[in-house]
Amino acid sequence: MAGSSLTWWLAKSVTQGSCATPVAGSAIGSKRTCTVLGLAAGTTYSFELVAFRGTLNVNAVFGDLSNVATGTTQAAGDPPPPPSQPGTNPNEPAGFQRFGENDFTVPLLDYTAATGLLGLWRAEILDGNNAYVADAAAPKSPLPVFQGKYPAGWTAGYTPIKWEGWDGAANSLGYGTEMAQLYLSLWIRFPGADYENQSVGTKFFYIGVGESKASAGNQLYTMLYHPSGAGQTIASNFPVDMEQQSAVAGANNRTEVTASPVFSIGAWHRMEFVLKLNTIGQTDGVFQWWLDGTLVMDYRDMVYVDAANPLGFYTFKFWPYWGGGGGTRTRDDYIQVDHLYLSGIPK
Repeated sequence: MAGSSLTWWLAKSVTQGSCATPVAGSAIGSKRTCTVLGLAAGTTYSFELVAFRGTLNVNAVFGDLSNVATGTTQAAGDPPPPPSQPGTNPNEPAGFQRFGENDFTVPLLDYTAATGLLGLWRAEILDGNNAYVADAAAPKSPLPVFQGKYPAGWTAGYTPIKWEGWDGAANSLGYGTEMAQLYLSLWIRFPGADYENQSVGTKFFYIGVGESKASAGNQLYTMLYHPSGAGQTIASNFPVDMEQQSAVAGANNRTEVTASPVFSIGAWHRMEFVLKLNTIGQTDGVFQWWLDGTLVMDYRDMVYVDAANPLGFYTFKFWPYWGGGGGTRTRDDYIQVDHLYLSGIPK
């Protein structure tokens, strides 16, 4: 309700954003979050909540009203979030605005929340395979870093690690504001002298683009590629690749692989990406990938969207699936992530 006070029976219900539908609870006292959209700039609003059990308009039983929370939306002329400091993101294009950042100082939760430095983040799996560890060699953030475990006995085609996020408008799935252009930076390491890779590789992350937000949000992904199709392999160096799986015409099954094994196991590697949507009906989208400052992929003929699937880039998913079908892990391995940063230009 607009204003600094609120009368329950006079106030309007939220109609836009993830708060427009009831937010399911998990345990008494647990924190839940949702987003309200469609508010006017520079306006004070008051909010009040009520818990209930049962089904609305059928058999709902309500608890007491909450306290009233009041806040003011950003004025139309207020500046956007500040860009990164000069030199910290060497391949970030000029004019891009920072909208998401996570240094993993605060652990992810099992619901969308502002646990990072900017944006909203969520872990789909919280168990012993997902942890935060101190690593004095971490290149960017204060301790800790995120660490995921691939346990011995794990079968191909699955991942024990799932977390995602985007900007402050992200919903409960981590799907947020569409971007026409995107810059992404993060550090990744597989600790140890070597790594057991599945026969088609290990995914790094997914980007949702093109298809509806009712889709899996996994239309573009990157991967630690298997060496020359050698099957399940233990090695110290691997190529990397980019792949598409999309309903967009001309986009599905595109695969691009580095000519040499550019990713060494045991060392931290900085990955930077610049992505730009194609013009609908044309093959002029951009995909660029820098590894430790070296440009390893540069494609200017990408197809991300078409008339039937026009959505801009809208989510980041760190879902590092261990391969496709076939194979079982013979040992434990780990993957670590330090300091994820997202900026771009909205669509």
